Amino acid sequence: MYLDPGSGADFHEARQWWAYNGIPNRPRAAAARGACARGWRAATDYPIDWEVADAAGMYEPVIEGPQEDREHHLDEVEARTVPLPEEPAQLLAEVGEQLNVLAAQAPVAAPKAVAALEEPTRRVASF
Repeated sequence: MYLDPGSGADFHEARQWWAYNGIPNRPRAAAARGACARGWRAATDYPIDWEVADAAGMYEPVIEGPQEDREHHLDEVEARTVPLPEEPAQLLAEVGEQLNVLAAQAPVAAPKAVAALEEPTRRVASF
């Protein structure tokens, strides 16, 4: 979710609700908007009713509109993706099975194996 603290270009952007709840002396968001970590922002702003949010006493109130917009965006992205070819899918399934076996046999070694996968995963994901 993207929280809009109002007009002006000189402000630090954060996605945490507490950063824009107006307590103490923080900016108070006027609206919320669906967002994705890859930069997508929904077109629709949903005004925040602070009386309802404050009355509920919730740390992070649920605002339905932005969440629904984000889910719709993710569904659209998923619909446009190319299916994973069979060979890599099979290899990844085998790696998953081996990690499960390793976790059962040597629980301390399993995180090392997962860490070893992080570098090539990060490299490929940056394409």
